[in-house]
Amino acid sequence: MIWQDHKGYKWSSFQEYINNKKNSVIDREEIMRYCKIKPFKYKQFALEGIDKKPDIFSKVYAGFILGKAKFIKDTLKDLKLMPEGK
Repeated sequence: MIWQDHKGYKWSSFQEYINNKKNSVIDREEIMRYCKIKPFKYKQFALEGIDKKPDIFSKVYAGFILGKAKFIKDTLKDLKLMPEGK
């Protein structure tokens, strides 16, 4: 995984974003306008998440229809109203 050696991975802009380099290839101010997160907070956020494995299906409801519970319930209701063969 890239983040396990975040200091040695040469294709990442992570070090440039968190360090105040003069000849940086990134526009730190532009990134901060979009992300609204300071470099030291981003570093903290990123490093805390290294060992966390995201459970991308934790908020998924049902099986063949993916989405939030209301969307799935509405879709299932619509499917029940649909004539067979269509």
